[in-house]
Amino acid sequence: MPQSSHWDEVHLTSSYPIGPGDASGHFVQAEALASAQRGNKVLVLAPFRDKKYLNLRVSDEHSNLFLYGFSSSQLFGSPGLLANLRRRPWLIFGLFGSLARLRRSPVGKRTNGQTGKLFCHWLIPGAFPLLVSLVRGKKTAIVCHGSDIALLQRMPRQLRWIILKVISRSACEFRFVSEELRAIALRWSAPVSLINSWQAAEIKPSPLIVPIFLPSAPRSEQQHFAGERLIDLAQASCLHDSSVSLAVRRLFLKQGPKQKRTRLLVVVARLIKNKRVDTAIRAALLIARTEVVVIGEGPQLKVLQKDYPDVHFVGQLNREMTLYWLAAADVLISASRREGAPTAIREALYLSTSVVATQAGDLRNWQKHEPDLLLVN
Repeated sequence: MPQSSHWDEVHLTSSYPIGPGDASGHFVQAEALASAQRGNKVLVLAPFRDKKYLNLRVSDEHSNLFLYGFSSSQLFGSPGLLANLRRRPWLIFGLFGSLARLRRSPVGKRTNGQTGKLFCHWLIPGAFPLLVSLVRGKKTAIVCHGSDIALLQRMPRQLRWIILKVISRSACEFRFVSEELRAIALRWSAPVSLINSWQAAEIKPSPLIVPIFLPSAPRSEQQHFAGERLIDLAQASCLHDSSVSLAVRRLFLKQGPKQKRTRLLVVVARLIKNKRVDTAIRAALLIARTEVVVIGEGPQLKVLQKDYPDVHFVGQLNREMTLYWLAAADVLISASRREGAPTAIREALYLSTSVVATQAGDLRNWQKHEPDLLLVN
């Protein structure tokens, strides 16, 4: 087991990918890996249910990146904390057991006094209750990604105030991945110290990891909006999969004359009402000579399949497969109006795939730097 007396950075998160195709917390992985590549010694604390991950180990991606998995309840893991809570709200009680095990662990005991900087991802459950119980009196950066803001937004005002009051007792600085998320938080009734911290917060999306091989090079870092750093792991462990093989064939066809082939339009979303997937499909079907592929699962799947029999619903794919489809697509279509810094759109733009989307989140600001991003009302 690797040992360390000091970590330059510790990232506390409620999700982290366990393999190249796992999309869980991939933006946390990207941030930790980017820091390790800059020469920092980085530790990631993340919950895992599989016992083989419950130790301190060196990551496969970089020798400066260490992972420690603490035992978790079924609250964590796919399809996500919010989805798990909606299906089985009683799982929230398992969170406290996970927290106790983390505090008792050797790594958890060392984290408080032997870290350069602690990054806590998500207000809930990262900052509350994990952070406030694990570390007291240490300056910490809390990164708000979106689902945490959405959860707090839906809470009763009194409960939200109590949680924010507890978080405000820590000496924390904040970062939001989009201006839209900060604007939502600033509308809440919250302690003055938090309001001041949010007003001074940095607005910065997480880096991207695009772990696929492409027949043509994607954009350079300078061409990518806002100068976001891309980390290309160049892994293609799922090429044997038939779905990926089809996407790769379409990707090579994409290089050919556009007037002689069917255009591929892709929708990537959880199939729930507020993502407005039906609106995206209807818009896609207005274009002649198109093939429409929908990636994702959710309660609206059967209704959508019945209403649009000519659309290909490929289900929930792992991240590598989704990236191949994004690269192969002529256009990604998004009709959701509730977004902050949507990852699928960022990835599509990086892969030089055009995007048609409704105005949401920070997309209007992105459009100033992205000629391939078309916004509609």
